[in-house]
Amino acid sequence: MDKSRRLYYFDSHLRSFSAYVISEQQRADGRFEIILSQSAFYPTSGGQPHDTGMLNDIPVVDVFIREDEVIHVVEHSLPVGTSVVGEIDWQRRLDHMQHHCGQHILSAAFEQLFDLDTVGFHMSDDAVTVDIATPVLSEGDLARAEQLANCMIMENRPVSAQFVQTSELSQFALRYPPKVTQDIRIVTIADFNDNACGGTHPKFTGEIGLLKVVQQEKVRNATRLMFVCGMRALRDYTERVRVTQALTSHLSTDWLDLPSVVKAQIAEKAELRRTTTRLQTALATYRVETEVEAGMKDILEHHFIVARFVDCADMAECKALFQALQKAVSRLVEDATVVFVGQVKDRVYVQGESSGLVNMQQLVTTYLASVGGKGGGKPTSAQGSALISPDDDIGVHAARIREMIFASMRA
Repeated sequence: MDKSRRLYYFDSHLRSFSAYVISEQQRADGRFEIILSQSAFYPTSGGQPHDTGMLNDIPVVDVFIREDEVIHVVEHSLPVGTSVVGEIDWQRRLDHMQHHCGQHILSAAFEQLFDLDTVGFHMSDDAVTVDIATPVLSEGDLARAEQLANCMIMENRPVSAQFVQTSELSQFALRYPPKVTQDIRIVTIADFNDNACGGTHPKFTGEIGLLKVVQQEKVRNATRLMFVCGMRALRDYTERVRVTQALTSHLSTDWLDLPSVVKAQIAEKAELRRTTTRLQTALATYRVETEVEAGMKDILEHHFIVARFVDCADMAECKALFQALQKAVSRLVEDATVVFVGQVKDRVYVQGESSGLVNMQQLVTTYLASVGGKGGGKPTSAQGSALISPDDDIGVHAARIREMIFASMRA
């Protein structure tokens, strides 16, 4: 398509246009690919997503370039020769204009302040990012670049675009050479930046409204900055104020004090976690010692113990108690069979290890199956669980398993 037929090159603010269909092709998905006599729909290219909108009230869902033609993907047929009125989704177009021009300004700010190149640019409905060629970017340098960018926006400088010949490029302060050798389009932000670009841009920088970097991360040898402009910036600010107000209300503090208040609460939580761990360890030691004392005869005479623990908080506590039980018993006899019977809410949890006194897999799976549960493992170690009633006595389960071990020893 000749550049003169691409109306977006010459007027990014054009929202409506007339044309006729010169080609139609149906796709395998049932949609149609349309080529028009002229078009204001911007196709995906240069890091900028495509426009959407309508052709005679038929949705345009995708626009792309194929063999130098602008292809419009529509939901319904538009036969060759059909006259159409195209309507651009203006809010989407404006968003893309704001962010594409915002990227030019932000990149130029890093170039002028720190001589840093831009090595990547991505725009989508969810995020807009620019990659700056430095692995480390200080908070102060970022603030300086962001301030300069916003000064250029607030000064409402003119933004213009023109096609030039290769011989005319010396008239412009281009940091990067054009990727094409003909139909070279230069976008100029007055007295600030020249850039070879085919994207859509506002007529004045003031249309961008505001530019704010909201996130940064290291990507290979560059720093990726996520930024927002225009209505995205307003939505972002609105959401951040909402969250901040909720936190200040919940924590009964001023928003400026939030960092220090949260830091203090994190430190307090960490100390409470350490205290809880110490208390849990002490409690586990006491509970294990109590069970070992109660099962001392079985341990010394028969080299096994079936210990029962009620009201375990979760499976993690069960495993911790089982490990502590193993250590305590091993200090008394070697190669003892250890069986843990614990209650976690409405379940009985059984875990055991044996060096040969009993087949632990058979013991655990047989018992749990008898009470409607499931288990598994191997002859030396097994585990599983079953539902129990709220008034079930965990000691009864332990006693039954103990009798099964004696029965296997007598067999």
